[in-house]
Amino acid sequence: MFQGVSTNGTSPYQIQIGAGSVTTSGYAAVGVSTAGAGIATTAYTSGFVTVVPSAITNVNSGSVILTNLTSNTWTAQGVVASTDTTRSNICAGSISLGGALTVVRITTVNGTDTFDAGSVNIMWE
Repeated sequence: MFQGVSTNGTSPYQIQIGAGSVTTSGYAAVGVSTAGAGIATTAYTSGFVTVVPSAITNVNSGSVILTNLTSNTWTAQGVVASTDTTRSNICAGSISLGGALTVVRITTVNGTDTFDAGSVNIMWE
């Protein structure tokens, strides 16, 4: 769950998971970003992209759900809105891991933009 999250840049936010270490490729994922009447859809293989910010000042809130589909295959679905604009972001996808899920990382696609506000909460059952 994201609440009031922003970064110091405009690289998309992504969730990466793994078994023992972070899996950085092999995702079958799509990110959809809407702004006003415009819609942009992008395929991603590096992670589940949750937010595509339009400006450094964007503040984002929403949630992403990861579900264990079968054995070590995981799916993602989520909606995160830029609460200071009319932009919403939708993500969905899947990945098969080589073992049981042990790692969750929230980062940016470029790997250099850093989070500078807000909070992220992870819950599991």
